[in-house]
Amino acid sequence: MVVDTLAEIGVYVLSLKNSTERRETITAMFSKMGYRHWEFFEPLAADRLPIPYEADIAFRARHSVLSKGEISCAASHIAMLGKFLDSDLQNVLIMEDDVQFDPFFNIAGLAEVMKQLDLHYLKLYARYFVPSRYISSVGRYTFYRGSWPLLGTQAYVLSRTGAAQLLNHLLSLNALNRPIDDLIDRFWCTRLPITFLYPFPVMELGYSTTIHGANNREVIASENSRLEKSFTRRQKVGLAVSRISDKLFRRYSDRKLKAFDKALMQRIYGNEESISESLDRV
Repeated sequence: MVVDTLAEIGVYVLSLKNSTERRETITAMFSKMGYRHWEFFEPLAADRLPIPYEADIAFRARHSVLSKGEISCAASHIAMLGKFLDSDLQNVLIMEDDVQFDPFFNIAGLAEVMKQLDLHYLKLYARYFVPSRYISSVGRYTFYRGSWPLLGTQAYVLSRTGAAQLLNHLLSLNALNRPIDDLIDRFWCTRLPITFLYPFPVMELGYSTTIHGANNREVIASENSRLEKSFTRRQKVGLAVSRISDKLFRRYSDRKLKAFDKALMQRIYGNEESISESLDRV
């Protein structure tokens, strides 16, 4: 299926071409929801990553190298951002093929919510419920802002402004040093607050992961062990200092975003009914 460029929000579903069962499930889901402005996006190979990847840099950042699957995932999400910005769409929902939407959730209404609330990044699912700032309750949903990376790229919405800001940040990195879900949720670096809905309108299905395989895990463990042994005491101290600085910067940025929280709360106040109607299918 091809996304209608006249639609206000398009959907890209990251999915391997041979994932027949997942693709059939996704197709049936959108058919039942009556939403047609979506398409599958075939993942890119790891060597299509537009920025460098160096194992030692990734290890210094998160104490682990990345698998080929994680590098491929990063390349694919970066490519989807570029595809969206090359289109005429105003908003995009990027998702993976291992989730199911609440059948009463209104995907089309996300465009109006993003515009009305002046949002540029909205997550519809998170792997963890991390420390967050309460914003406001709207119908059966509550808006929060994450004070910590929520992780997971199962389903998130971006405006053109948000996508451009995120893409520019990713392409400016000296090297890929973290999984893509970690990178896009580092709000103190991207300058994109992580707003999310709870309860999440999508549910992750129980498929086995396609990111890591048994052989990949062994390779990663071996590479991590090698790099751990090669680090000098001085390098380890430097890493510890760097991680402390990163933590302090995150906390500082989180406090500064209180003004964002207040402004968003004010935009929601008095419009709860219309926002709720936009998010729910009748």
